[in-house]
Amino acid sequence: MNKPKASIIMPSYNTPRDFLREAVSSVLNQAYGELELIIIDDGSAVPVRDTIADIDDRRIMIVENPGNKGLPFTLNNGIAHCSGKYIFRMDSDDICEKNRIERQVGFFEAHPEIDVTATFSRSFGDYEVLYRSPSGDAQIKAGFLWKNELVHPTVGLRAETVKKYDVRYRVGAASEDYELWTRMAFEYNCKFAVIPEELLRYRMHGGQVTKNNSEKLQKSELEIIERTLKSLDIALSGEQLAAYGGMRTGQSLGGRELSEALSAMKQILSRLPAELDKTYLKKLYRRQALKYCLKNKRLSGLPKVLGI
Repeated sequence: MNKPKASIIMPSYNTPRDFLREAVSSVLNQAYGELELIIIDDGSAVPVRDTIADIDDRRIMIVENPGNKGLPFTLNNGIAHCSGKYIFRMDSDDICEKNRIERQVGFFEAHPEIDVTATFSRSFGDYEVLYRSPSGDAQIKAGFLWKNELVHPTVGLRAETVKKYDVRYRVGAASEDYELWTRMAFEYNCKFAVIPEELLRYRMHGGQVTKNNSEKLQKSELEIIERTLKSLDIALSGEQLAAYGGMRTGQSLGGRELSEALSAMKQILSRLPAELDKTYLKKLYRRQALKYCLKNKRLSGLPKVLGI
């Protein structure tokens, strides 16, 4: 096969047979054909090689980890085997819309300044939710100070950027994608964009890591935010950071804690670099704070919230 323009990396660990085969088919049936699908088997009980043995397509490469190594190691192993100009993520239980790779490759080609693209997605399975993200770099980066703005399996990376900065997921990170995006955004100054189209269907089911490790993820995300704020010379006290984290996850806050959370938000907004979208971040803060006060009947806190 000639060198492909798009490399799709798909980690798999004990993915149910039907889910895996559906995910693989959605990649192989893309409108865009210049691709390779790199499936990294992370020590599955039933090898991926056996599960898709009857799918004969020379664009498939199966890489087998030496045992179960976890998602960051597996993704890095996949990146190491890519030969395309662009590298795309794909989970082994999700479904790509037929024009996904075509649209993202086209966007990269039209916008040479962009290092990372993502898309909207819609979940299916246990429940249905539409996942939207801001489309511009300034909004996305501002949003990173509050949450992970990108749906991981929709992401595409410019291989030139990956090589330039030796981009790799941090092994041991609980929120490996959020950690990488903030590092690329604020340490490497990469440019981000989101295509406002639903180009991936995100399967929701009980066995997912993100559903089963929520407490660990929340702690990891707050650590990522703290590190990112420090890189921007925005220092919060321990009390402010804890309250900020509590507000993010909807924890019950006392009166002092609510004040600390709002104080943290104001401090971040006042110190935000000019190249980040202050209006967008303020909108995120107000929405969450208003929701919190109304849900917990903390109406006395509304004047402070509206003053953010």
